[in-house]
Formats: sequence, structure tokens, C-alpha cells
Amino acid sequence: MAERKRGRRSPLLAGRPSNVWHADIAPLIRGYPKTQEAFDKLQARCRAQVLLVNGAGKGTRRGGPDGFAHRKGDLEEARSAARVVARRTVKYMKEHDMIAPSSKASDADRAEIALEAAVEIVVATDNAGVYVNSSRDRQAALKTILEFTKAKPAATQNVNLSTAEAFLASLA
Repeated sequence: MAERKRGRRSPLLAGRPSNVWHADIAPLIRGYPKTQEAFDKLQARCRAQVLLVNGAGKGTRRGGPDGFAHRKGDLEEARSAARVVARRTVKYMKEHDMIAPSSKASDADRAEIALEAAVEIVVATDNAGVYVNSSRDRQAALKTILEFTKAKPAATQNVNLSTAEAFLASLA
């Protein structure tokens, strides 16, 4: 399978810094500035355009996950709904003694805050039911939840059989 092309960058520019004008390749690449002054003018125009777009808040997601580039309202709505569910879930866990004990009271408070944040990350979905956070973030949050909760008691089985005949006798 052929290697996929990435962007419109010329192979002649590969490995060269992008913020420097290269006189040797100016006549070889169509659209490349022919003089240093034209290059500086193009750089200034691009820089001004980036500042304009970023100033309007459209050039960056600023804390928004993939898929929420221009949907900040939906994102905040989903996170606030998840925050309510997280508080309720941690309260239930505390009432049913599911949170691991700590030697200090301040550690218990921090554990509750961490649990609320982790549960919020796990349960946050938008109106369509799509998870707000990536699966990697949700798995990390689940790992944090497991660190702060008590382990389930292990189920024990009596397996003291010495021979195959004893095993078959125990099944009968």
C-alpha cells in the first residue's frame, strides 16, 4: 500500500526549518515567495490571521475533547449532568462503606474529591449518548476508582482433591 500523503508540504522543504526563507528552492516550488521581503510579508499575514482566529476562540478547542470543537455548550451541559451523577454515586459508595479507609481525615476528603472527578469522567455523555471523554481517559479514571475503593471479598473454593477418583466422587 502506498504511503499516505500528509499536507501540501513539498519534498524539497523536508527537513528544513519552516520559519526561514530558502533562496535555492524559491524558483523550484510554485507559490513559494521569490524574495525575502515577500516571505516576511507572507509570514506576517499568516501570523495576523492566526491571532485573529485564536482571539475569536475558533482556532483551538481549549480543553474540549475530540468531536466538541464548536460545541462548548453541549460539553458543559454533559459535564454538569455527569457531575450530579458522580456526586450521587460517591454518596452511595460512602453510605455503603465501599470507599477504602484512610488513616487521615484529609485523605478521605481528597479520596472523595478524586472519586467524584473520576466518576464524572467515566459517566459523561452528550445528548446522543456518545461518551464525552476518550476511552483512554475513561480507563484511567476507572483505574483511579478501583484504587480508592475496597476490594471485593474473594470467593473461596475447597479444592482438596488428591486423585481423579476423588474428584469424580465429589461430583456425584
